[in-house]
Amino acid sequence: MEIDEVDCRWPFPIRSAPQVTHAVDLGNVHVASALVVPATNILDTDPYELSALYDRIDPDSVDQLLDSIPRESPTGLRVAVESSWEDASVVATDSGHVAAYPSNRTPNRLNPTAQIHHEWSDDPSLVWSIGRAISTAASDAVTGTDSSAKPSTADIADSLLEQLDADALERTLHPRLTDERTDSRLLLSTNGYEVQIEPDGTIATEPSLTVLKRAGGTVLVVGSVPEDAFDRATATLLGSSDEENTPLFVHHGQNVATARRRLSMAGHPQSTATVLDHRPSATRSTAAAPGGDSPLDHDASGPTVISHTDSIESLPGAVHNAIVDGELSDRGQLRVGVDSVHSMLEATSLERTQAVIDGIGREVREHRGIAHFHLSAPRDGDAVASLEPLFDAVVELRVGDVDVEQRWRLTETGYETAWFPLP
Repeated sequence: MEIDEVDCRWPFPIRSAPQVTHAVDLGNVHVASALVVPATNILDTDPYELSALYDRIDPDSVDQLLDSIPRESPTGLRVAVESSWEDASVVATDSGHVAAYPSNRTPNRLNPTAQIHHEWSDDPSLVWSIGRAISTAASDAVTGTDSSAKPSTADIADSLLEQLDADALERTLHPRLTDERTDSRLLLSTNGYEVQIEPDGTIATEPSLTVLKRAGGTVLVVGSVPEDAFDRATATLLGSSDEENTPLFVHHGQNVATARRRLSMAGHPQSTATVLDHRPSATRSTAAAPGGDSPLDHDASGPTVISHTDSIESLPGAVHNAIVDGELSDRGQLRVGVDSVHSMLEATSLERTQAVIDGIGREVREHRGIAHFHLSAPRDGDAVASLEPLFDAVVELRVGDVDVEQRWRLTETGYETAWFPLP
């Protein structure tokens, strides 16, 4: 059964498009056996030619573990198992999605902020060790602040015990009688951290938001705030001028002056940016390229401006062309600002807007970029509720007692940060 690429968004570090995808009915199908078939498809070999799955994981425990995770989203927890054979790597998630990738894809390991070693043969349990790894990373992150902000090992372990089969988790990678397992790992997302567990007992953790920003994804920026708050949010998400980022603005209902203003706020040279200006009612240039895209006249020191005069449905294709033709992803991490979703919803239906957002998101994720979409609307409104599942995170803006504040929420787990100042 083919599944949509958007369903393969997590684990965050894995952003390459899978070569083989299918879905399994957790509880009724052996997930472990579903790991083998995609690997044989990539390697073009017979299942019996692969080294034994049992060398990598305990198959029965994988079934029990993935089936134990709550189904209703968001659950506060995501779990996946990855196994590799030669040039193929296969990931099975708690949602029943199985995806196979070439092993030589973009590196997908964490850059751990905390790393500990779990002894399989001794107490404490693996759940406790995971809690200790996350607590250690969180303590390092909030050093010098109120200790109440630091999640304890016990609290994290208790939360995990309520959401998964701890015995199955322990047995999945537990060494066999003769030797430890190989070419596999456990992947978790919980408490705002990504966790990777290796067969040798190494547990690495890194903040989910840090991983998301590095691996690429999409963010919905919402709130009933003044326009200058969205300006500041864009400037922040573009990254500082000393970072190797490539700005691409996708405008629907905005103008080039907005892009110039936000580039200046971020400290980026105007000439480094590209603006894809969607204006279906504009008079098409006689020099327009196929597909309705054509460069506009502009100051050589300013951003490159591309006029897009075709239908809104063709906007994802125009984004693809802008990235590929301009070799934007070769010049640094792609940072895309789409403004605005509100204008799209006014111009067309919700379903078409969702399709455009999904299409742009696919293009950006494929190039490991970060795209943020503006929607001037309350966080608890119908528009946000309808669009939120398409995004990796939602950033809510509000006017606080002193200045504008932001709060991030990961859509995969429901993890939410505290309010903190918008730069």
